Amino acid sequence: MKKSRKPCQPPTPVPEALYFETESGSVDHLTVMSEMKKLMKMFRGTSVESVQYVPHNKWKVVMDSVESRNRLSGSTIVLNGAGVCLRRYDDVANLEFKKYLRSHGYISMLDQT
Repeated sequence: MKKSRKPCQPPTPVPEALYFETESGSVDHLTVMSEMKKLMKMFRGTSVESVQYVPHNKWKVVMDSVESRNRLSGSTIVLNGAGVCLRRYDDVANLEFKKYLRSHGYISMLDQT
């Protein structure tokens, strides 16, 4: 008997969040905040609510508003000598979810053969 898989739910939206990935795991929260503060000096009226590390060298930065997120989206910060681009978290999460659904559909198709 085959196991039935529980359908995965789409990610919960976080409209104020930014996202980026680093090459190495040697970045810490203080470094990220320091670089975000440098960037926020150029974009007055923006502030960071929280910084969260997500496994596999991924980071989520929650801003104070959607407007702040939109102003900083597409900007680059430098971490350990490498520039990383800030992207909207919801865009990345939805893209990953679509990739999951495509691969899950392919695996289900193979399971049926």
